[in-house]
Amino acid sequence: MATTTKIFGFVLLVITTFMALSVSCSSATVYKVGDSDGWTTKDETYNYFWVEDKEFHVGDSLVFEYDPLFNDVTQVSGALVLHFQVLPLFNL
Repeated sequence: MATTTKIFGFVLLVITTFMALSVSCSSATVYKVGDSDGWTTKDETYNYFWVEDKEFHVGDSLVFEYDPLFNDVTQVSGALVLHFQVLPLFNL
């Protein structure tokens, strides 16, 4: 009887640990770019400082809320991105 209880306790511990790890590993974060201000071009450093305290992971999402009268956001393919020359935003 004691052996069965120990086995059951061990199995319960393994299942609980697995569930805790899978939740923490699979949770994605949704970021609103620019936080309450939304996507903006206030100045050349605004978006740099916004991203500074973020830690992005695979599966996270970026939400761009913007005023279409002043800004736009376009989704492009990876192949199209390779055709652009990416310049650093800042000389750090």
